[in-house]
Amino acid sequence: ENLVGSQLKRRAAKSGEGESYLKVVGFGMVGLAIAVYVRENLRPYLGDLDCDRVKTGVDGIAGNKGAVAVRLRLGQYSLCFLNVH
Repeated sequence: ENLVGSQLKRRAAKSGEGESYLKVVGFGMVGLAIAVYVRENLRPYLGDLDCDRVKTGVDGIAGNKGAVAVRLRLGQYSLCFLNVH
């Protein structure tokens, strides 16, 4: 997650955009992770943030297989991001 954030900062500095990014959420389990970043100027439009995970390895107990998900509202749009293994 720190690597992604530093890359976003570096990219914005190189392009001269001056945009900074905000980490909205970082969430995971054993072998899966998800991180969502947005530009700072979109912060007022964020809402209804929710995260969840489903473990499907070893009878649904182990987190070595499954999914992590992030759902949020950005303005009038409802977005859902998944990482599945």
